[in-house]
Amino acid sequence: MCLRFDAPFASVCLAAGSEARLTRDGGDRVVSLTRGAVVAALDSLPEGQGFRVDAPRSSTRAVGTVFAVVVEERGEQVAVLEGVVAVRRGDDEAFVRAGYGLSPESGVPAALAGDALPWIRAHAAMADLWRPGAVARLSVPEEIDATEVVIDGHGVTRGLAVLVSAGAHAIELSSSSGTERRSISVEAGERHELTPVERPRERPKARPVRAKQDSVEALRRRAREARAAGRWHEAATIYRELVDKHPDSPAAGNARVQLGDLLLRRLGAPGEALTHYDAYIARGGDLIVEAHHGRIRALRQLGRTDEEREAIGRFLSQYPGSLAAEQLRARARALDVEPQ
Repeated sequence: MCLRFDAPFASVCLAAGSEARLTRDGGDRVVSLTRGAVVAALDSLPEGQGFRVDAPRSSTRAVGTVFAVVVEERGEQVAVLEGVVAVRRGDDEAFVRAGYGLSPESGVPAALAGDALPWIRAHAAMADLWRPGAVARLSVPEEIDATEVVIDGHGVTRGLAVLVSAGAHAIELSSSSGTERRSISVEAGERHELTPVERPRERPKARPVRAKQDSVEALRRRAREARAAGRWHEAATIYRELVDKHPDSPAAGNARVQLGDLLLRRLGAPGEALTHYDAYIARGGDLIVEAHHGRIRALRQLGRTDEEREAIGRFLSQYPGSLAAEQLRARARALDVEPQ
């Protein structure tokens, strides 16, 4: 089960069989977890606010990050995928950063490992399906003739209804006869059911045309729609507009990383991508790990091997448990790099 919070956004997913209670403590949202596991993906919270998971033997607090807490008989395991959290056990407090975790036996952070990691990473990634903005309900019926259903790159289970942002979404339905790919568009408040072959459905009544507002959310929505439809140049132009018109907004910072990825993977412009990664790194934020990884890939495409070598060594030292670490270790061996 997953819960969504708004203003500011948070996605909280509980493992099957978990027991938890939602409360507030001053400015903190609190999940009191007595059994099972929880993974939380949070946008940055205003000053004075936080998000906390209270477990029988520990309390974990964050203000904008992706982390998980697993209750075991011997104590709690904490894993951090992005950002930093503070973990309090009795009178002791430890700060755990991205790529590290705490085991029940140790108060010293160590590189992430364990059988729970695939579940944690999969459910943290699902937060992208229901981020803030106008949303629609997208249902995947139990009887659908598909062995695998993928929405915007995220696998979902049959018999499930998910909240998605209004706009275009990429759908993949796999079965014994092959994979069907399509793009669907949904409006805010709409309820849409997936079928192997799209049934004609009544179109909503036309609404009065309004002049487009260049708000942060409007630009983000347009960029998402362009990406989902494969209009890469259009999406890049919208991301640049977001950065230029709203440079001080958190969304503009994240847009730099998204634009860098687009330039690198789709448009063959590693030089401009590097500029945006560097700008994000200088400012900092929740996507700092992704920005550093993007910077390494851009340097590699540009053939700047010495700088790539230095960047890989620094990345492996700072983020040894990240999703990209294993791939970069292989590249490091090829370049004969030792972590700094």
